[in-house]
Amino acid sequence: MADSLNPNPEGPFTAPEPTPSAVSGSEQVTLSRLDSQIAWYDHRSRINRTLYKCLKTMIIASAAAIPVLTTAGLPHGTHIAAALGVSIAVLEGVQQLNQYQANWASYRGTAEALKHEKYFYLANGRPLRQNRQTTRSAGGTHGRTHFTGDFQVVYGSVTKLHE
Repeated sequence: MADSLNPNPEGPFTAPEPTPSAVSGSEQVTLSRLDSQIAWYDHRSRINRTLYKCLKTMIIASAAAIPVLTTAGLPHGTHIAAALGVSIAVLEGVQQLNQYQANWASYRGTAEALKHEKYFYLANGRPLRQNRQTTRSAGGTHGRTHFTGDFQVVYGSVTKLHE
């Protein structure tokens, strides 16, 4: 059944959930809260991706139409081209103000990190990690998401998973 955090929880691309052999009540509460956070970040990532791509498509189409309108000799072509120029400025301003691309990447990264840690925990059956670790790659230093009891540590900020 759909809820406000995940409108399509059983969609065609939903992976089956692994079932841990023995999960205590407090672990189940934490995993349930974690699932809702994963769903929220996944949903917000999709929304921001869609908005970003729609805005950029409109901007590119408008920019491509301006030279055609100004050189085709159409009646009111220059006025339409001017309106398209204004719409490009407005759309780009909205994109910059709301940061759809940055939010898309951030939410997607957080959702994937949360999924990774969830599956790592379920596969190993060990207590949730206590330390925030950093891994190095050719691109630089990348923070990892870890959980400490009922708290989530994402890129240095700590959030309580449930009240």
